[in-house]
Amino acid sequence: WLLGVMWAMGLLVGVARFVSARRAAFRLTATTTLVIHEGLCRRAELIAAWLGVARYELRSGPSDLMPATWGMRTPVVVLPSVATTWPLTRLDPVLVHELAHVQRRDAVWLQLAQVMLAVWWMHPMAWVAARQLRMERERACDDLALAFGSRASDYASELVSLAGECGGTELTLAMARRSQLEGRYKLPVDVSDPR
Repeated sequence: WLLGVMWAMGLLVGVARFVSARRAAFRLTATTTLVIHEGLCRRAELIAAWLGVARYELRSGPSDLMPATWGMRTPVVVLPSVATTWPLTRLDPVLVHELAHVQRRDAVWLQLAQVMLAVWWMHPMAWVAARQLRMERERACDDLALAFGSRASDYASELVSLAGECGGTELTLAMARRSQLEGRYKLPVDVSDPR
Protein backbone atom coordinates (compact mmCIF):
# COMPACT_ATOMS: atom_id res chain seq x y z
CA TRP A 1 0.00 0.00 0.00
CA LEU A 2 2.77 2.40 0.98
CA LEU A 3 4.68 1.68 -2.24
CA GLY A 4 1.50 2.34 -4.23
CA VAL A 5 1.06 5.73 -2.55
CA MET A 6 4.71 6.62 -3.15
CA TRP A 7 4.43 5.62 -6.83
CA ALA A 8 1.24 7.72 -7.24
CA MET A 9 2.93 10.74 -5.64
CA GLY A 10 5.90 10.37 -8.00
CA LEU A 11 3.49 10.05 -10.93
CA LEU A 12 1.74 13.28 -9.89
CA VAL A 13 5.11 15.09 -9.68
CA GLY A 14 6.03 13.77 -13.14
CA VAL A 15 2.72 14.92 -14.62
CA ALA A 16 3.11 18.33 -12.95
CA ARG A 17 6.61 18.69 -14.48
CA PHE A 18 5.22 17.72 -17.89
CA VAL A 19 2.41 20.30 -17.67
CA SER A 20 4.81 22.95 -16.35
CA ALA A 21 7.22 22.40 -19.25
CA ARG A 22 4.39 22.76 -21.78
CA ARG A 23 3.18 25.97 -20.14
CA ALA A 24 6.73 27.37 -20.12
CA ALA A 25 7.01 26.63 -23.86
CA PHE A 26 3.71 28.41 -24.54
CA ARG A 27 4.79 31.40 -22.44
CA LEU A 28 8.14 31.60 -24.20
CA THR A 29 6.47 31.38 -27.60
CA ALA A 30 4.22 34.29 -26.61
CA THR A 31 7.28 36.45 -25.84
CA THR A 32 8.86 35.85 -29.25
CA THR A 33 8.05 37.31 -32.67
CA LEU A 34 8.01 35.84 -36.15
CA VAL A 35 11.26 36.43 -38.01
CA ILE A 36 10.80 38.77 -40.97
CA HIS A 37 14.48 39.33 -41.77
CA GLU A 38 14.73 38.33 -45.44
CA GLY A 39 18.27 36.91 -45.33
CA LEU A 40 17.60 34.82 -42.24
CA CYS A 41 14.30 33.49 -43.60
CA ARG A 42 15.89 32.61 -46.93
CA ARG A 43 18.71 30.72 -45.21
CA ALA A 44 16.25 28.84 -43.00
CA GLU A 45 14.15 27.90 -46.05
CA LEU A 46 17.22 26.58 -47.86
CA ILE A 47 18.24 24.42 -44.89
CA ALA A 48 14.67 23.26 -44.25
CA ALA A 49 14.42 22.13 -47.88
CA TRP A 50 17.75 20.27 -47.54
CA LEU A 51 16.39 18.47 -44.47
CA GLY A 52 12.95 17.91 -45.96
CA VAL A 53 11.20 20.00 -43.29
CA ALA A 54 7.96 21.47 -44.60
CA ARG A 55 6.32 23.03 -41.55
CA TYR A 56 7.88 25.16 -38.82
CA GLU A 57 7.79 28.68 -37.40
CA LEU A 58 10.99 30.69 -37.21
CA ARG A 59 10.79 33.09 -34.28
CA SER A 60 13.07 35.63 -32.65
CA GLY A 61 13.54 36.03 -28.91
CA PRO A 62 15.71 38.04 -26.53
CA SER A 63 19.33 38.55 -27.57
CA ASP A 64 20.60 36.26 -24.77
CA LEU A 65 18.23 33.38 -25.57
CA MET A 66 19.84 30.05 -26.44
CA PRO A 67 18.54 28.67 -29.78
CA ALA A 68 15.80 26.14 -29.11
CA THR A 69 13.08 24.08 -30.75
CA TRP A 70 9.78 22.79 -29.39
CA GLY A 71 6.27 21.88 -30.44
CA MET A 72 4.74 19.01 -32.38
CA ARG A 73 1.95 20.23 -34.65
CA THR A 74 3.73 23.41 -35.73
CA PRO A 75 7.29 23.18 -34.44
CA VAL A 76 8.79 26.46 -33.26
CA VAL A 77 12.45 27.30 -33.87
CA VAL A 78 13.57 30.26 -31.77
CA LEU A 79 16.79 32.16 -32.33
CA PRO A 80 18.12 35.13 -30.38
CA SER A 81 17.45 38.50 -32.03
CA VAL A 82 21.19 38.90 -32.70
CA ALA A 83 21.08 35.93 -35.09
CA THR A 84 20.48 38.39 -37.95
CA THR A 85 24.07 39.61 -37.47
CA TRP A 86 25.68 36.15 -37.27
CA PRO A 87 28.07 35.05 -40.01
CA LEU A 88 27.01 31.97 -42.00
CA THR A 89 29.68 29.92 -40.19
CA ARG A 90 27.54 30.25 -37.05
CA LEU A 91 24.05 30.68 -38.51
CA ASP A 92 24.04 27.63 -40.78
CA PRO A 93 25.06 25.05 -38.14
CA VAL A 94 22.58 26.49 -35.65
CA LEU A 95 19.74 26.40 -38.18
CA VAL A 96 20.66 22.87 -39.29
CA HIS A 97 20.84 21.68 -35.68
CA GLU A 98 17.50 23.19 -34.67
CA LEU A 99 15.66 22.19 -37.86
CA ALA A 100 17.11 18.68 -37.51
CA HIS A 101 15.15 18.42 -34.25
CA VAL A 102 12.03 19.20 -36.29
CA GLN A 103 12.92 16.70 -39.02
CA ARG A 104 13.56 13.95 -36.46
CA ARG A 105 10.34 14.75 -34.53
CA ASP A 106 12.37 15.04 -31.35
CA ALA A 107 9.56 16.91 -29.56
CA VAL A 108 7.40 13.77 -29.81
CA TRP A 109 10.16 11.56 -28.42
CA LEU A 110 10.88 14.06 -25.66
CA GLN A 111 7.25 14.03 -24.54
CA LEU A 112 7.15 10.21 -24.65
CA ALA A 113 10.29 10.17 -22.49
CA GLN A 114 8.63 12.54 -20.00
CA VAL A 115 5.58 10.26 -19.82
CA MET A 116 7.87 7.25 -19.36
CA LEU A 117 9.67 9.00 -16.49
CA ALA A 118 6.38 9.95 -14.87
CA VAL A 119 5.20 6.33 -14.92
CA TRP A 120 8.50 4.56 -14.24
CA TRP A 121 10.12 7.19 -12.01
CA MET A 122 11.15 4.60 -9.41
CA HIS A 123 13.20 2.58 -11.90
CA PRO A 124 16.81 3.82 -12.26
CA MET A 125 17.03 2.55 -15.84
CA ALA A 126 14.21 4.92 -16.86
CA TRP A 127 16.41 7.86 -15.87
CA VAL A 128 19.44 6.38 -17.62
CA ALA A 129 17.39 5.80 -20.79
CA ALA A 130 15.97 9.35 -20.74
CA ARG A 131 19.47 10.83 -20.30
CA GLN A 132 20.86 8.68 -23.11
CA LEU A 133 17.97 9.69 -25.37
CA ARG A 134 18.78 13.39 -24.77
CA MET A 135 22.46 12.86 -25.54
CA GLU A 136 21.83 10.81 -28.69
CA ARG A 137 19.25 13.33 -29.89
CA GLU A 138 21.83 16.12 -29.67
CA ARG A 139 24.53 14.00 -31.30
CA ALA A 140 22.27 13.15 -34.24
CA CYS A 141 21.50 16.84 -34.83
CA ASP A 142 25.20 17.68 -34.50
CA ASP A 143 25.99 15.04 -37.13
CA LEU A 144 23.59 16.70 -39.56
CA ALA A 145 25.15 20.11 -38.86
CA LEU A 146 28.55 18.63 -39.68
CA ALA A 147 27.15 16.91 -42.79
CA PHE A 148 25.96 20.32 -44.01
CA GLY A 149 29.59 21.40 -44.19
CA SER A 150 30.72 22.67 -40.79
CA ARG A 151 34.18 21.67 -39.58
CA ALA A 152 34.01 19.83 -36.26
CA SER A 153 36.52 22.12 -34.55
CA ASP A 154 34.70 25.27 -35.75
CA TYR A 155 31.35 23.85 -34.71
CA ALA A 156 32.63 22.98 -31.23
CA SER A 157 34.11 26.47 -30.81
CA GLU A 158 30.87 28.11 -31.95
CA LEU A 159 28.85 26.01 -29.50
CA VAL A 160 31.07 27.04 -26.59
CA SER A 161 30.93 30.72 -27.65
CA LEU A 162 27.18 30.59 -28.11
CA ALA A 163 26.61 29.05 -24.68
CA GLY A 164 28.66 31.86 -23.13
CA GLU A 165 27.07 34.70 -25.11
CA CYS A 166 23.51 33.50 -24.64
CA GLY A 167 23.81 33.07 -20.91
CA GLY A 168 23.35 29.35 -21.38
CA THR A 169 21.46 27.36 -18.82
CA GLU A 170 23.25 24.73 -16.77
CA LEU A 171 22.24 22.17 -19.40
CA THR A 172 23.60 24.11 -22.38
CA LEU A 173 26.79 24.99 -20.56
CA ALA A 174 27.20 21.34 -19.60
CA MET A 175 26.73 20.40 -23.26
CA ALA A 176 29.47 22.84 -24.20
CA ARG A 177 32.11 21.56 -21.75
CA ARG A 178 35.26 20.59 -23.60
CA SER A 179 35.35 17.11 -22.06
CA GLN A 180 31.91 16.38 -23.51
CA LEU A 181 32.64 18.10 -26.80
CA GLU A 182 35.64 15.85 -27.29
CA GLY A 183 33.25 12.92 -27.25
CA ARG A 184 30.89 14.61 -29.70
CA TYR A 185 33.51 15.87 -32.14
CA LYS A 186 36.99 14.87 -33.20
CA LEU A 187 38.82 18.06 -32.17
CA PRO A 188 42.13 18.43 -34.02
CA VAL A 189 45.28 18.62 -31.94
CA ASP A 190 47.81 21.28 -32.84
CA VAL A 191 51.06 19.30 -33.12
CA SER A 192 53.10 22.51 -33.07
CA ASP A 193 51.87 23.20 -29.54
CA PRO A 194 54.54 21.79 -27.12
CA ARG A 195 51.92 21.13 -24.43
